[in-house]
Amino acid sequence: TIVTSTRMRRWEMGVLRSQGMTRWALVRLVLAEAVLIGIAACLLSLAFGLTAGWCGAGMAQYGGSFFSGMKAPFIVPWGRLALGISATLILCLAAAVWPALATGRTEPLRLLQAGRGTM
Repeated sequence: TIVTSTRMRRWEMGVLRSQGMTRWALVRLVLAEAVLIGIAACLLSLAFGLTAGWCGAGMAQYGGSFFSGMKAPFIVPWGRLALGISATLILCLAAAVWPALATGRTEPLRLLQAGRGTM
């Protein structure tokens, strides 16, 4: 998504560079966008996962399956969740390094010309 985002917004990034934004500020902007996408993904997946786990524990207790009548505890492994969230954020940041550096290296005129073709 970061590669697509940077390709679709070349013209905007060219305008930012032509208005005085430095190369490293543009790189930091793309990296911050990747981290924000990762945080949103982690929050949504955590909310849906906890809800599904809670519902699954309730269904195991009251459902009409083989396990009905058994009390299944709803235990959240916070340590593993923290490890997964940190790995997700690191991978999002690592995936954004190449597009961020490529965008930062490109001259503003090239960004403006390349962005004209994507609209």
